[in-house]
Amino acid sequence: MVLSKVIILVLVTISFILTTVAAFSCEFVSTFGFVGFTIGGHCVKGIPNNGDSAWTAGFAFAMLAFIFALFTFLMTCMPTLGKAKNKQYSCLAGSYLVVFLFQCLSLIALGGNLARHRSLAAGADCAIAAIVFWLISAVLASQESKKEDEDEEGNENPAEEPLIEGEA
Repeated sequence: MVLSKVIILVLVTISFILTTVAAFSCEFVSTFGFVGFTIGGHCVKGIPNNGDSAWTAGFAFAMLAFIFALFTFLMTCMPTLGKAKNKQYSCLAGSYLVVFLFQCLSLIALGGNLARHRSLAAGADCAIAAIVFWLISAVLASQESKKEDEDEEGNENPAEEPLIEGEA
């Protein structure tokens, strides 16, 4: 049971790192990222503004994915490192799915004019990997919350024998 919590924490940590790289990399597609672009091999910070609505939408969803991933990562650390019960994992599974959705929607940027005729770079690759890791984390967290429900059902029946003789 503790091992599955640690596995979830490791997966969420990897997912958070991948989400961060996807959002803040200078190369989401070749030479362009959401918060910077590459000129002569150097990263220049600044948001490319070319009027491309798909790129703008992808940027917005990448930022939402990062913000929700940050809060979700912190919420995952609490029950894993503390003595909290597994009931929080059903809520966390929903949080992972929200980040998964935002991360998927950040790929809208690939349909825009700015991304046409360009190859995927580290940022887009990390976004795709993060999508997979968030989904796996959601499935494992959902299973973890079900494990506790089964454990609680088994513990509901108190002992039938009295603990002290003479109470019968």
